[in-house]
Parts: sequence; C-alpha cells; structure tokens
Amino acid sequence: MTVLKLFFSMQGRINRATWWLLTMSIVILNAILAKILSPFFPPIHLGGLYGHTVSYADTIPSVVTFYPVLAIGAKRLHDRNKSGWWLALYAAPAALLILAAALFVAAPHSAADFVGPVIVLFFVTLLMIVWNFVELGFLKGDANANDHGHPWKMSDLLDGNDDVAPSGAAAWNETTLTATSALSTPAAKQNAAVAAPVRVRVGKPQGFGRRPVPSR
Repeated sequence: MTVLKLFFSMQGRINRATWWLLTMSIVILNAILAKILSPFFPPIHLGGLYGHTVSYADTIPSVVTFYPVLAIGAKRLHDRNKSGWWLALYAAPAALLILAAALFVAAPHSAADFVGPVIVLFFVTLLMIVWNFVELGFLKGDANANDHGHPWKMSDLLDGNDDVAPSGAAAWNETTLTATSALSTPAAKQNAAVAAPVRVRVGKPQGFGRRPVPSR
C-alpha cells in the first residue's frame, strides 16, 4: 500500500495504532495550516442572536483533510470486517446538527421553536462521536484475513505492497491437509502427493454489524 492509497483509497485495512497516528497527524496538520492561514482569512462576524463568527482559516484545512479522514476511517472499519459505509451512520447526526446550527445563524428568531429537537440531536451526535472513537480507536481488528484483506503491517507501507485478499474464498483461512499414507505402489504415492488442498472453515463470533470472519 502506497502513501497515496493510505490517505485516498477506501480499500485495505489499518490497525488501531496506525489509525491513531494518522488521525493525530491530521489534527496537528490542521492546526498548523489554520495558524498559517489566519493572517489571510480574518474571522467574519455574522451577527445574529448570538454574535457568531466564522473563520475560513479553520474551515479550509478541515475541508482539505476531510476525504483522508474518511479513507483511514474506512480502513479501520475494514480491519473489523465492517463496511466503510458505517461512517455515514456515524456522521449523519453531526451533519444534521450542522444544518441546525446554520438555521440558527440564518434565522435565529424563527429557529427558536426548534431548540428542544436540536438539544436532543446534540446528545445523539455526541453519543455517535463517542462510539465512533471507541469503534475506530479502541476495538481490536481481526487477527486473520477477512473480506477486506490481510492484517495491516508497517512493511506494507514501506515496500508499497497491496496485500489484499482475493474475492470469494479468501475470506476464509485455508489449511492445506496433505494426505500421507504408506501405499504400496509408486503411482498411488504420486497421486497422494498432488492431492487437492482441503479448505477448513472455522468461524468465530461476530460483533454488531460485522461479518463472520475466519479464525484458527
């Protein structure tokens, strides 16, 4: 996996340590970019009921790094054998809360009737954000190959390899059992030596939203 694929591809897997490293790097990068851009983009006062201000110096870095955040989040979900589309579920309450905030800024007096639903939406968003960090940053991924590839290794980044499992049967661990027996004829021994592999499928319990994954 190359650096570009690590930040811009929705394929592959990364582990918890890599997710934390990349996430904190993006947070630090956003802070540095916001500091650099602040002289060129002073805060804009929107006025209104609460005197809101908007700083494009903070917004631009977040927009630039938005897709890389999604990419590494999807890879972390893949590590747990879950679809990257779960990020949409995590982000939906936050998107609604942003729309509600925009409504308060644009029309603060007419939006006063929606204070109750907005408060409920705020707590739902907070709950989803907390679970998002638990899911991505603390829950262990699959130790074996799953539907999204093999476990992440730092050497994959250093050598640029894409160690992904092929479709279909690769979602299972395959153990080759070689039949050995003391047969009398050389032809029988040769047939036993080239016998077809036997796939042994052993499942393990799965979490909410996770597909069954193989284990030894």
